[in-house]
Amino acid sequence: MSLKVNPSSLIRGHYKTLVNDHTGKLSKLDFFTFTFLPIGLCILGVYFNLTINSEFRGALINFGAIFSALLMSVLVLVYEQENKLTEKNKLNEKLRQLNEYIYNEIINYDNKKELLRQLYHNICFAIILSLSIVIFPMLQIVSTSLNLIKLNDWLINPIIIFCLYNMILTTLMIVKRMHALLNTNLTND
Repeated sequence: MSLKVNPSSLIRGHYKTLVNDHTGKLSKLDFFTFTFLPIGLCILGVYFNLTINSEFRGALINFGAIFSALLMSVLVLVYEQENKLTEKNKLNEKLRQLNEYIYNEIINYDNKKELLRQLYHNICFAIILSLSIVIFPMLQIVSTSLNLIKLNDWLINPIIIFCLYNMILTTLMIVKRMHALLNTNLTND
């Protein structure tokens, strides 16, 4: 696959954000929540022969399409916040070197920068999930028209369940991280 469309670095980046803030190591609970719990739900879906009807399929396609556009807007917001934070830090460094009294230290600069980096990866991953929530129901329509019911039951339905559950969790994590970012002042003034 072309490196220009290969999402593996974005997926790896998202999973690297599942760290314990105090130790800096991978959080086993987070990894379990974002990986094994969705896989378990996929297995349950296969076991109970979960099918996705046409109304729900349409809702998934609409949800994924709308949500991916909204997430792109949030990604721009994160990019702008990071630029503002970096520019303010550069200005503060210059003022500190000049011993100016207007200098305002940015509180928790490194933590905020890291939080913005994590948000970037989480939002990119959520966009991939949103696109998957659009693509796989469409593939399900095609496989149903070709009478490939087993493909739906054993592959496409579990992927949709995995993506939908992960989308919910990732969105909650994004909201919590955005709240943490926007709920704190960038300076001590």
